[in-house]
Amino acid sequence: MAFQDNAGGIVLDAVLTDLGRRKLAQGNFRVSKFALGDDEVDYTLGNRDTGDFSLDSFPPILESFATEAGTINNTLMNFARVDVMYIPQVRVNNLVSSSTSAHTDGFYYFAVNKETRRRLELNIGTSFVIENDRYDQAKLVIESGILPDVVLDIDPTPQNKESYIYNLDLYDKYYLTYVDTRFIENVLLSPSDSQFENDENDVLYMNLGPLKTGTKVSLPGIIDNYDCYRIQASDNGVVEVAAGSGDAHSMFSGPRSTIFALNLKTINDISADSSSPTNFRYSKFGETSYNLFGSSERYDFIESSIYIQGLSTNSTLNVPIRIVRYSGSV
Repeated sequence: MAFQDNAGGIVLDAVLTDLGRRKLAQGNFRVSKFALGDDEVDYTLGNRDTGDFSLDSFPPILESFATEAGTINNTLMNFARVDVMYIPQVRVNNLVSSSTSAHTDGFYYFAVNKETRRRLELNIGTSFVIENDRYDQAKLVIESGILPDVVLDIDPTPQNKESYIYNLDLYDKYYLTYVDTRFIENVLLSPSDSQFENDENDVLYMNLGPLKTGTKVSLPGIIDNYDCYRIQASDNGVVEVAAGSGDAHSMFSGPRSTIFALNLKTINDISADSSSPTNFRYSKFGETSYNLFGSSERYDFIESSIYIQGLSTNSTLNVPIRIVRYSGSV
């Protein structure tokens, strides 16, 4: 459903999905519950200082869609208790060793083979490149935690983790991740008993590997062609032992929740080296023989996204990726 601004009145436009139309034809269509979502809203358009988050800042969508996942991918949450002040967010941790950062263009680069990884590292640096199907090298590190505001500072102490995360049932022990099966065959995940904690001298002890092959679950994908994988994260034990401690290891200045690492295994058809013909998927869904970095080297690439969702908080993260294959030089 969607709201329509009809110049003086508000019209609610409702469109049935295929399942809804089938039940209507069978005579057993009943509305028993509903969910609200705000996927189309960009909250950075509002003014947090003045509290202006009115519909003037966030115009509602004007069209409803018949596909089951076309409008609401993430429903709004309703907390019965009134003491929930912050909901943990999900972010990519690019501070620790072996973690990967987004390039200046905003993409995380996945090299489909070793030849491509070496070429990309020469062009953009090792910290921006992940190699396909590697269990022990660069990876995406995903972290959950609280970002307090300037009005109420919440230190990342064990006591505040207990108060603001554990006691409010906001501890994301499990996540769902969605990947495009047209290009991705499997997801590689860190073990659930991985270590991530600091000591009294703020020395980090981290072991988020080696990664292991993930298991696909039967939940429907949020978009056509996407499969879902369930992740059991590890506890994020980085806490404040002195003022500012832990800031070099975590993306969150407030209490930290959980953490895990992942990599991808692409389908074999798109992972051949430059001596092989270019697979049709690159021309159909991306670019071929493209000058990415202003050099003589050419690359085939496909742009996609990894979607990650915490199951306790419903917090989500969209990770834009560029799947890249070195195709030769001119």
